[in-house]
Amino acid sequence: MSGTDQLRRALSASDFTIAAEVEMVPTRPGTRALRRDPQTPTQIEVEVGPSERAMVLIEGAGGVYAWTYPQQAGQPSRQRAGAQVLVFPLTAGTRGSARGVPTASGKRGPVLDWVSDKLIDPVRAYVLKFVARTAIDAATDYIEGDREEGIVTIAGLDPAAWTPVQSARPRLPQDRPLKILLMVHGTFSSTASGFAQLAGSESGHAFLSKANEHYDAVLGFDHKTLAATPRENAAALVAALQALGIPENSSIDAIAHSRGGLVYRVAESLLADERPDIRLGKAIFVGCTNAGTHLAEPDNWAAMIDLYTNGIMAGVRAVSFLAGGAVLSPIVAQGIKTVGRFVQAFSEVAIDERGVPGLAAMRPTSDLVKELNGAAGPLEKLAAYYAITSNFVAQVAPGKGVTKEFADFIADRVTNRLFQLDNDLVVDTASMTSFGTRTSRLADDATFAFGNTDDVFHTTYFATEVVPSKLSKWLGLGALRLDSIPEQIDLQQAPPRRSRRGAASIVETPFETTLATDDVESPRSDSMSDTLTLRRTRTRGTASAAPAEPREAPAAGEAPSASTSPGSRTAACYFAAEIESHPPPKKPVPLFVTVSRQKIQAAENPASAALDAPVNVDTARAIVVEVIARKNCRVIGETSAELDMPRDQRAESLRFVVEGAAEGAADILVEARQGPRILASFALAPVFVDADSKTLRRSQVGLAMAAHPDEPAVLRIYEIVESGKVTLRFDLACVDPNIAVSESRTLPSGFSRDVYVSEIFKGIESSWLATNRLYDQFLSRLQANGIVMANELLPDKVREALWAHRDAIRAIQVISEEPFIPWELLYINDRKSGPDGKGFLAEWGLIRWLHSTPWPGPQLAMRNDRINYVIPAYLDPGLRLEGADAERQMLAKLFGSPREVTPDSLSVARFLQKDAGECDVLHFACHGEAAQRAVMTADLLMTGTNVDGSFAQDPLSADQVKVAARFAESGPRPTIFINACQTGRAGRGIGGGVAGFVDAFLRPYSELGAGALVGALWSVDDKLAYSFAEAFYRSLKEGDALVDAVRTAREAAKNRKELTWLAYSVYGNPFARVSDTP
Repeated sequence: MSGTDQLRRALSASDFTIAAEVEMVPTRPGTRALRRDPQTPTQIEVEVGPSERAMVLIEGAGGVYAWTYPQQAGQPSRQRAGAQVLVFPLTAGTRGSARGVPTASGKRGPVLDWVSDKLIDPVRAYVLKFVARTAIDAATDYIEGDREEGIVTIAGLDPAAWTPVQSARPRLPQDRPLKILLMVHGTFSSTASGFAQLAGSESGHAFLSKANEHYDAVLGFDHKTLAATPRENAAALVAALQALGIPENSSIDAIAHSRGGLVYRVAESLLADERPDIRLGKAIFVGCTNAGTHLAEPDNWAAMIDLYTNGIMAGVRAVSFLAGGAVLSPIVAQGIKTVGRFVQAFSEVAIDERGVPGLAAMRPTSDLVKELNGAAGPLEKLAAYYAITSNFVAQVAPGKGVTKEFADFIADRVTNRLFQLDNDLVVDTASMTSFGTRTSRLADDATFAFGNTDDVFHTTYFATEVVPSKLSKWLGLGALRLDSIPEQIDLQQAPPRRSRRGAASIVETPFETTLATDDVESPRSDSMSDTLTLRRTRTRGTASAAPAEPREAPAAGEAPSASTSPGSRTAACYFAAEIESHPPPKKPVPLFVTVSRQKIQAAENPASAALDAPVNVDTARAIVVEVIARKNCRVIGETSAELDMPRDQRAESLRFVVEGAAEGAADILVEARQGPRILASFALAPVFVDADSKTLRRSQVGLAMAAHPDEPAVLRIYEIVESGKVTLRFDLACVDPNIAVSESRTLPSGFSRDVYVSEIFKGIESSWLATNRLYDQFLSRLQANGIVMANELLPDKVREALWAHRDAIRAIQVISEEPFIPWELLYINDRKSGPDGKGFLAEWGLIRWLHSTPWPGPQLAMRNDRINYVIPAYLDPGLRLEGADAERQMLAKLFGSPREVTPDSLSVARFLQKDAGECDVLHFACHGEAAQRAVMTADLLMTGTNVDGSFAQDPLSADQVKVAARFAESGPRPTIFINACQTGRAGRGIGGGVAGFVDAFLRPYSELGAGALVGALWSVDDKLAYSFAEAFYRSLKEGDALVDAVRTAREAAKNRKELTWLAYSVYGNPFARVSDTP
């Protein structure tokens, strides 16, 4: 899920209604986006009801965010048609302020003024409405009113489970002293959001695993950080620990972040008094407010809100690649939710430190800070202190979340006006190690300082590799064994890297820090120097509009590089792909592809997709990921990259860059594969358009293709539309024989596929319907046409590779959304040796499937009690089928007592919706029509009715099937056989995808489609079609694979000189078989 999409979700969770998203663009190139005219300032007007209020959140260029408030005294809001109109000025001179918090005289306003002064690129404004709460108590109680408080068990690697509700209350052993690790979160946070980043890096995973092995319990404590003071939080924490029944002489270590440091320091004093038997071991303070923070001063609250919002979103940009977004949701959700609710209260009532005592307690001059740092008394009962600090110095590094605009914002807002001292954007660096009279608890060597860094700020400590390593070292957990660390260690020479076909090795700006050798254990190094330099050096494949270089098959005798070794093992992996759902056109937009050993949650929008079920990945082979821009966009840079299978619980991500050509819907295909086998395929549909526009199409579910020892040659055909030109790209791959060829062919601008294909079918249908006496002559002409088609459409290297390996290729799987061309009729031969060849591709065992459609399993079912047919007895004599009775008898002979579905459109639609879950075969024998130029009107004609002596047709449309079809949720998917004319052709629908019965049966809206489909490409004689269907069913029942059953059926018809042997198009898994025990 992209940061923008997470922001929208978090805003909704804050009980904001996103009334509008407004794009503000320059009036002409080179001018300012927000024109500053003192006479008529740029502003947004929002109508609100009697109990409504509104805010505007501005998103500036480079990901800078600012909250702005409605105009206040001196410039009253207006009334419009009975509704109040709130005015949000967007200039420094007239900007609104929070109630009771005027902008300081003589100073520039908060972030929005900076945006107005400096912004050139477009910005987005989120217009947010919320319910008014005018009472101070009601407003402040609401901020954290639904926060679940209590002990949290941190037992796994899924931060979503780190909540008081989701985690089981720990049952602690009572027969021995225990070791407990306590983790205390900070402001605007929770256990899940505060420490989620540990679940997003390999060192974080290793630390969590070691901690759970070393300690009897790893616990968090969720608490309110605004409405309650740290003293109240600490009392509740100690009471919750006491309720667990901690045995005598147990020990407690702690990790605290931000305000959590104050909570822990109060709690340790209480524990020292109430439970002197408990040993307080080590306490690690990470970016803590030990001497307070200037942001807690009421005059700085508006700045604090903007800083926290920017810190959260910049943190998302900085760490999203570590876990592919998997751990970011709790960070954004909890952080923005609490900030958003605070904004609502802050903007409506004159709250002060009494209204948010938890915030006021962090003031450097607060009573709590003075008391903790001036406390007298024995210190030996307290924990040994450790601290991690940083001073963030903004350097432009987009890969780390720091854009130029964000860096300017930090320099302008933080360095120049707020802190004027070293800080991590929220806390003064000096405050992090200021313990007053308790300073002696902090040893000289117990502080790790990042120093001046452009990598680490307040919300990203736990996203680094070094912090988990320091935690592990200080807590005595031992060195973290990270399998990938040797690839990250720079020992004065670059580590070896995998060569990447079709992808440049692009190394991001490295993250560097020194790390003691005992922090990390390297499985490949026997000895090392005193310090190592760790580099975050993830290689990203970015993308290009140019096709990949052709890859030819190796010469005879060479080892096939992509073949699967007999002893290779497999592992289950999940795949996901995402891009921002509504990005601006003509700007680079990142697209992330993630591979993980754990399930990945994807956003429910057309620009994000993930596999619901894992797919087996061969650990001995690299995973190739490719991004193909098919409509209204292009890929910048390389289009493909390789990565290895992620180890253990780690997620691996690749970053590509896409640019929209113009406003409107785009179509992006993302595929992951090993050799010819597709592991996952996603169709993403971002919309490059103003924010209030709607997505034009829904996303497709992922495709998981199971491995098979007899993997077919796979011919993937992509249609790419760019600048009005249509390019067909062909990828031919096979394991045995080893084939790897990729080439493209751009169709000439004057070439009309509609006319081209229409003429083919027109000739076939007219000749077939006219006579059967010219079979040999017509077949010769069809063969000549097939050779011409192959030479015209297939790039030379693809056609030559097919011919060179013709005897070894058992089947061809065509995976395509190219909707018109009858690939079955292409004829492959050696042009220099005459017309004779192996035959039409239909004879090679060509089986089709659709891009971005769940891959059908290896099993088909044909249980006698689940065979259904639709064979109308037409009332109109002109439509009666002479062979209808023969097909009924054929089905009865093969399956016993097949069930008839009443052949009217309503009954068939009802069957597909209600009873198709118990269907193995659905056989149609009827009239059908799917005209080449009107595929959206594709119909299967049912029995019809007699109305006042006239016959009225009753068509079943592809739309009805797509809406109603709902086959089995588990087990083998059914086989659909349509013996009718022109029903096997897929065509273009309004939305740009395939249409007709192929799409309707394989990709219904229920996402419970068929597993195999057979349909005619042109009109077939109902009497002659009988032999094809009978041979097809009989072969499957005898145990043949789908590809062999189709080949047998074609041969049966061919031997009788019936042109039906070439008429059928077949979709499915080539090696699927009928199973007796589905």
